[in-house]
Amino acid sequence: MRLPSILFAVVPLVAVACGDLDSPGTPDAGGGNNNNNNNTNPSQITSSTQGSVTTTEVDAMDTEAWVYMDLETGLQVMPEDSLDSQEWDIAFQRFKVKGIGGISGAGNVEVARLDDVAFADVTEAPATGFVTDAEDSEDEGVIEDYAISAGPSSETGPWAYDFMTHTLSEAPVTYVIRSVEGAFFKLRFTNYYDEAGDSGYITFEWEELTGQADLPGVKFELADRGFTYLSFANGVVEVTDPDS
Repeated sequence: MRLPSILFAVVPLVAVACGDLDSPGTPDAGGGNNNNNNNTNPSQITSSTQGSVTTTEVDAMDTEAWVYMDLETGLQVMPEDSLDSQEWDIAFQRFKVKGIGGISGAGNVEVARLDDVAFADVTEAPATGFVTDAEDSEDEGVIEDYAISAGPSSETGPWAYDFMTHTLSEAPVTYVIRSVEGAFFKLRFTNYYDEAGDSGYITFEWEELTGQADLPGVKFELADRGFTYLSFANGVVEVTDPDS
C-alpha cells in the first residue's frame, strides 16, 4: 500500500526588538559621581565667540559619562585619569557641573559664586570666596557638594528648579573660576535644554578676566608698645580679655 505524502511547513520565529522607551524625565535621572567614566565623543562641545564673550553648548545628556573641558583652549579633552589629570578645568554630566579641585581632582580649580550679580557687572575676579568641590554634606540630597551650584545643595546644579513644571532654568548667579593654570574666567549658565526641549544640553556664556580685586587693607597706627587686635571680618577691634 502506498503511504500518502505529508507536507511539513516550517515557520521561522521572528524576534521583534523594542525601542528604547526610557527618557530622562526629571533633571536628575540617572548618573553618578564616577570619575573614570569619560565620554569619548570629541564633538560634544561647540562654541561661538562674539567680542570677548564665548557661548558654549555641551551635549551632557549621557547619565554615566562626564564631558571634560579645558577653559584655556575652549576644547573638549578626554583624560585617562580624570582625578590625576591637569588637562581639564570643568566637566559636565546631565545637570551637574564640577571643577577639577577638592574631591574632583588634583587641579586646584576653585570657584566663587556671586549671587544676584549680573554677568556684565563682573569685571575682575573677587579677592575671596573661592571654594572647591566637597563630599556631600548634611543637606537635602546625596549628590556631592559641587562648587558650581546655585542652591543650598547640589541637587539642581547651577540651575533654578521649578517644582510645578519640574524644569531647570537660569539662576541669578555668576561664577568665577580659577583654572588649573591660574587664570580667571566668569561663567553664566543660561539653558539646560536644546531646541527640541530635550534635557541635558547645557548652554553657558563665559569670558576670561584679566584682573583680581585686592584684599581689603587695614591701616592703623601703633600708639604704644601694646597689642592691636585685628579681625578679618570687622577690622581693628578692642579686646578686654585676649585669653577669652
